[in-house]
Amino acid sequence: MSPEPEPEPELGSERKAQEPSGMHLQQDMLEFDKRFLIANLAEEEAKYRARRPSMTSKERRKAWSDMVGWSLETPYSRELYDKPQDFRLVRRRRAIELIRMVFGYQLSPRLKKEIADRLPYRLRGSNMRDIRLICVDTDKARNLSKGLEGATSFHMGVAILDTRDLRDVIQNGFKLDNPSDLIRTYQFAVQDRVPKVDRFCFGDTEAISREDLKRRFVEWQQGRDVIGVAYSLHGDLALLKEFEIFLSAICWIDLALAQYIPLQNATAPSLAVVMNRLRIRYAGRLHEPGNDAHFAMRTLLGLAVLDFWREWTHWGNGLGAIPRWYGLATKIVRADIPRPERYGFTD
Repeated sequence: MSPEPEPEPELGSERKAQEPSGMHLQQDMLEFDKRFLIANLAEEEAKYRARRPSMTSKERRKAWSDMVGWSLETPYSRELYDKPQDFRLVRRRRAIELIRMVFGYQLSPRLKKEIADRLPYRLRGSNMRDIRLICVDTDKARNLSKGLEGATSFHMGVAILDTRDLRDVIQNGFKLDNPSDLIRTYQFAVQDRVPKVDRFCFGDTEAISREDLKRRFVEWQQGRDVIGVAYSLHGDLALLKEFEIFLSAICWIDLALAQYIPLQNATAPSLAVVMNRLRIRYAGRLHEPGNDAHFAMRTLLGLAVLDFWREWTHWGNGLGAIPRWYGLATKIVRADIPRPERYGFTD
């Protein structure tokens, strides 16, 4: 049974703002050993790349899991992540920091400096950055006799959320029948046939060539700053690289890493477990890449909501008013799922 969620603050409630320097002092104390941690990470990645050609597939998965940190089971504490002494903990903190930068909350002086360099454009009337989030999920890769390098076809889900759309709904007071429609979701059978039984809940699966899919990605990125999103992104990125499909993302947010701090987890659970914790409705709708990409985007919003709430309650009157995106994000996270006629399958 999943634990009860934290109470949700009322929209518009306010707390007196305070100068950030004192409240963020502890958070930036890791700067003294930052260079050591980065060097440690680079060294581990170099070791992995050197050993990878001689590894079996099973050994590669285990080595990658160890390096990324899935095998590191450490009970949560705020102090542990305020002063991380392991590069794998730094990865986890970094993932949630990227979400904080997108939505503009809990920004330490270090993050404010970085956001000015990497995400300089803020939406008018909002703390959110002017960003298009593109979430990907891949599945059903065919002809894997040589691993991913032998794939000739695969299925792919893409979910797109634009912070401009969130801003417009908030500022104009638009009433949406289903707020999750703000997440544009697609499912593609890449160089493959559409399945006879289509279990994609957010549209219809589209058969597409690799070249046409590449053109879609160009269109989605045209004129926008993009951040990539995935749940445990290593395999998805490897497959995209094999098919020469490129996402020119400023950075990637791995939700499997981002969930550690908001959910205070010691381990890396499945996407389904994370969604249960966040009270995201999904039962029987996973394991289709389009559905998974959509639910992963809801998960990003759910993690932002929960992370803000934890920081807001921890720091007392240090974070000011509840941001207006909080309520809309919560509605998207908890929204109903369309296409009930396609619900007849289980996890």
